[in-house]
Amino acid sequence: MAGMGSAGKSTIIRHLKFLCTKNSNYKYCNEDWSEKKDEEIECDDEIWKNKIRENIINAFDIFIKQVYKNEDKFESEELEVFAKSLEHLYANKSEIPSVEMSDLFREHLINLLNDPAFKKALAQKNKIQIDEAERKPFDGLSYFLNEIKLKV
Repeated sequence: MAGMGSAGKSTIIRHLKFLCTKNSNYKYCNEDWSEKKDEEIECDDEIWKNKIRENIINAFDIFIKQVYKNEDKFESEELEVFAKSLEHLYANKSEIPSVEMSDLFREHLINLLNDPAFKKALAQKNKIQIDEAERKPFDGLSYFLNEIKLKV
């Protein structure tokens, strides 16, 4: 399925999955159009949580790199250490699903979000140049990168 960002492609897929798992008139099939059994259908909530978590960590990593590119510094050594740990986490993406989103982890994300150097990098989101073509701030960035959503 092709389309512009935020066009609703993911929403359509979620609705189709819902119809296939909750309504016996519809069937959920794999890529070869073979019907999938209930135990073969992955838990949608967990998939979306992990994807959102990965996107958030990706976004933080992009803006942390921009802070360094701007030659700015974080307000505290604690934020600097946390920023380095997020960079490491993004570099080792397979660890992301196992990250516990504890209150302390969320608090550090919020502190980083409120850091002046990070805010400056965030303000440049449409101008950021990334060496990897497939990496860019995702469309729903502003929805997830705020204190209220990070606390949830």
